[in-house]
Order: sequence, then C-alpha cells, then structure tokens
Amino acid sequence: MNIGQGVHHGPPFRSILNDIANFANGHPKEILIFRITNSTDLSANDRKTIRNDLLACFGDKIFKKSENWFDVATSTIGDFWAKNKSILIFTVGKNEGTLEDNENLYGFWNCD
Repeated sequence: MNIGQGVHHGPPFRSILNDIANFANGHPKEILIFRITNSTDLSANDRKTIRNDLLACFGDKIFKKSENWFDVATSTIGDFWAKNKSILIFTVGKNEGTLEDNENLYGFWNCD
C-alpha cells in the first residue's frame, strides 16, 4: 500500500512508518502525533495492514486512551516518558471496520 493523493502516488506506507520509527527510536523523548483518516476507499484488508504496520513499527510506544494513568488535566510530558509512551494516534471518520475497532488497538483517539 502506497501513500498518495488523487493520481499522485508516493512511497509505500510501511517505508514511511519505518523512517518515523527510526526517528522515534533515536529520539525517545519526542512525542509523535499521527492523524489518520478512515476512508471508505480503504478496504478491510487495507485497514488491517495499517493497524498491523503501526503495531509492528511502534508497539508498546503507542499511547492508548484505555490506559488508566492519563488525566488530561494533570498529566505531563514526564508522565509519557515514565511510561515509555511516545506515539499518539488520532483517527478521523467512523465507519465499519475503522482502525480502532481492532482489540489490539482499542483506544486510539477518535476525533469525529
């Protein structure tokens, strides 16, 4: 699966994630924020590939809203560092088969 807009096609999605993961591993105190749009153009297999690629590249560094330690009023960057969390993933658009419906990624932040 490649990144693209309209008729313009870019590099493979996993290649981009690998580059970002290399940066994240080299800079563990940087908080990285993803905004992923759930498109009806994505097949169920595409969505599964995206989920699997995110997990493979970032694993336990992904902050999930189901984690009970976070409080929007009091949590600090230091709390993220203490928990070894550095990846926030926001999804936009709720439709059947969205990214956050996978039990392994339950808790991605949906910004509808």
